[in-house]
This record gives sequence, C-alpha cells and structure tokens, in this order.
Amino acid sequence: MTRPLDRLSLRQMRFDCIVGLFGHERHTLQPVELDVTLHFDARTGRLTRTIDYSRILGELRFVMVAARFHLLESAAEAIAGWLLLPPSQDVPRAQVEAVAVRLSKLVALSGAAVPTLEIRRD
Repeated sequence: MTRPLDRLSLRQMRFDCIVGLFGHERHTLQPVELDVTLHFDARTGRLTRTIDYSRILGELRFVMVAARFHLLESAAEAIAGWLLLPPSQDVPRAQVEAVAVRLSKLVALSGAAVPTLEIRRD
C-alpha cells in the first residue's frame, strides 16, 4: 500500500501582473491571487529534501510578474510546470509529486464576481 503524500500550501499570494486577452489587460497590471498546494514526501528529515517556501514564493513571484499571460489557464499551467520540475544540485529540495494551483483575477469583473481557476497536475 502506498503512503499518502504530505501537503504544503502557500495561500493568498498576490501579484500584480499581465493576464488577459483584451487591450487594457495587455497593458495594465492587475492583481491576481495565487494559492498552491505541493504534494511530496516530507518524511526525509533532511533540510535539503524539504520545501523552502520562501524560495518558492520568490520563484512564483518571478513567473507571475515576468511572464505576460493571455489566460488564467496558461498561467496555471506555467506555475504547475515550474513546481513539478525535478530538484537539481543547484536547488536541492523535495521532489514535488503533484501540485494544485488556484488563480483568481480579483478585479476582472469589477467586483461583480471573481473568476477563479483551479487545476491539479501530477
């Protein structure tokens, strides 16, 4: 029987970035909220095999702010792909086996509703 994976979540991260199809969305930063849950084996007990959530926050900030996404879907896929990259000697960490990503465009519909996308990737 396989042991269930452990989870580490980072919630309510907010970034001003470009996400959208329309002209004003392509030229105006807008606030996006990001939640991620990383699924991994936390039993190792070694610092080099855990998740440095401060580093992950910085990496996620870079991806969201440096890229210019047309869709929430493409932003979520980029985040999931980044988090699922295997660890390297330069960046030792636990191997993330699965990730859940939740993205919300906070002002896209002028407060009438908050469009939110959730994905899970293994």
